[in-house]
Amino acid sequence: MLPTPTPTSPTSVSLTFRLDEDGTVYWVAVPAGTPYPWPEPGTNQETAPLNSLYAILQVTTGMNKGTNGLSGTVRAVMNQDGTINVAGMLPEQAYDFYYIAKDDDVWVYTGVTSATADNSIIGFVLVKKGVWLQNIVGE
Repeated sequence: MLPTPTPTSPTSVSLTFRLDEDGTVYWVAVPAGTPYPWPEPGTNQETAPLNSLYAILQVTTGMNKGTNGLSGTVRAVMNQDGTINVAGMLPEQAYDFYYIAKDDDVWVYTGVTSATADNSIIGFVLVKKGVWLQNIVGE
């Protein structure tokens, strides 16, 4: 199930998700438009490609999220709704969310949503190890 955002206050949002196996969801939220994930040192890219190990490292560790960025982890139970609670966002600020869910097979999920601005999912993808992450943007 794709994460479904539900604003809970001007500075927080809950996202509901479901995985088909037990696992851990790692997430990072940055103010919309913030270049993320950062490019690997020594490159001249604006952001790290989402199919790079450096991007995955940043999301799973919460690194390079900046002063107003947020991150965390949530344990997922097979076929049960899980919730990502994001608190401490700036009021009236849209955020881009990056997710990775890992289980024993190293399946990963990633997505971007603008939770406080319009509550819509912008992109989400499921890929198997070796492909890692892709950037999908849609309306």
